[in-house]
Amino acid sequence: VEVELVLDMQLSDLAVKGAAIDFEDAVLDFKDAVACDVAHAVAGRRDKVHVLGLRAGSIIVLIALQHGVCGLEVSTTDVAHNLQQQTYDPLSVLKQGIYTYCACQITIKETLGISSPDGGEGVDKAQEKERERERSR
Repeated sequence: VEVELVLDMQLSDLAVKGAAIDFEDAVLDFKDAVACDVAHAVAGRRDKVHVLGLRAGSIIVLIALQHGVCGLEVSTTDVAHNLQQQTYDPLSVLKQGIYTYCACQITIKETLGISSPDGGEGVDKAQEKERERERSR
């Protein structure tokens, strides 16, 4: 499942909050921290949460939740709905995250995963493309 997480912050905030020296490193640190926040919020596996991209305005983070993020017995759609509900609860684990404390909306975009025609490979391919872009910088 892909979700869009809207954070009430600007991309320029990353240079201030990121521990890295330059902006590109700050963005990489930010992506990793958001993925960690999301995995923690659903008590799921970090290696099954992938930040696929960012958009400006408020920061809009496109996240892929891979099948098995919370074990095989919990569907990624249920995980996405859990995250969506947490945006409305100021005491939720999501709202306690390093960056996700300012989460104001989650939109469930599409299902990728075990029921997808590609058997979930789309997430792996998107993740590999992201790695290639980062290596080429």
